[in-house]
Amino acid sequence: MADRVRSLGVVLRRVLDVLWYLLLALGAAAILAFAGFLAAGGHVRADVPVAFRLQPGASLTGPGRLVSLTGLSGTLHTRASPLAAAGILLFAVLGWGLALFGLWQLRVVLRDALGGVPFGPESARRIELIGVAIIALDLVRGCALLAGALWARDHIHLARVSFPVTFPVQVTTLVAGLLVIALAEVFRIGHSLQQDRDLTI
Repeated sequence: MADRVRSLGVVLRRVLDVLWYLLLALGAAAILAFAGFLAAGGHVRADVPVAFRLQPGASLTGPGRLVSLTGLSGTLHTRASPLAAAGILLFAVLGWGLALFGLWQLRVVLRDALGGVPFGPESARRIELIGVAIIALDLVRGCALLAGALWARDHIHLARVSFPVTFPVQVTTLVAGLLVIALAEVFRIGHSLQQDRDLTI
């Protein structure tokens, strides 16, 4: 049974290695290509996810009846200014870096576990960092969407339509990050129990 678990761990580590190097190579190539495109004066089309609502007095009609809408969501397609394009690049770099960081920590935790130290003193800290990276990645996504909403509010003017500015976070992602941080505490307890057992023996 132990050999089977170890074999599965080795396969998982190889998969993580491939994912990490793939993300590193593709992300770096995409970011460099995008930066070069901007430096050459290229124009970027921004796809901005937005939500909007009808203001009081606005109405839509359907076949034989009044259609009531409380809110809509969609994507605005527009040419990004150089500043907006630089912002898109910044958010892309931040998200890419956080994903790489989280995968790297996971690879090291798995390496330590395969090396016979599943509850090593560093494992808890690394798992905690993975949880923080998950939460930070969602916050970066929320900041990007918030920036898009602010841009829409300031640049798009439609009669009786307003663009609400919110900070959209995914509760499931935040909970997942907190659960991973809680798992780090389990590793700390495991390390403490392992130390007590070693002292007893």
